[in-house]
Amino acid sequence: MEKNAILFFCIYFFACSSKINIEPDSNYVVPAEKNYRKYFKSNYNNLDPLEGIWTEYVVGTLYDDGKVIERKEIPKRARWIIIKNGSSYKILNQYGEQNKYVASFKRSKIKNYYTFDCLIIKTKDRINVEAQLIDDTTIEMSYNAPRGIFEESYKEFMLVDLPESKQNNLELYWQFNWLKTFPIELD
Repeated sequence: MEKNAILFFCIYFFACSSKINIEPDSNYVVPAEKNYRKYFKSNYNNLDPLEGIWTEYVVGTLYDDGKVIERKEIPKRARWIIIKNGSSYKILNQYGEQNKYVASFKRSKIKNYYTFDCLIIKTKDRINVEAQLIDDTTIEMSYNAPRGIFEESYKEFMLVDLPESKQNNLELYWQFNWLKTFPIELD
């Protein structure tokens, strides 16, 4: 009887108590990234500077007929894995996939410059821009978001749906910095 009372109390307490906020572990690394870290660590001496795990930081500027109406910084927006694939560098999400896009970097004729090529599968938009590798630890690139990506990103950016009356006048300009997080220096 006493066990039933304790069990009833526990169920009542947890069901009626306020929501418990459990913070995600900021040190958690998904299994795919762990595997790529092992690969990068064991091949450290043979890696190109572009290969590794990168964290994306972005600044988005929303323009209405050329006038800035919103500017937003989004830190740690995504994590990317870059691995050499023949003459190009394949870009994978942190889960080791390309399920929403097919993206890569290709060397340019200019040292430390690359062509970023990305096909967004859902919208069929293609991005093809120049990217620069700075000090082997930062990739910089920027572009106007294609219409399909813009429409998809607008709600995230402005926290409201894209008004149809404004669709033709608005532009979203993205400035990206990818910072290398692994491998940087191995002890």
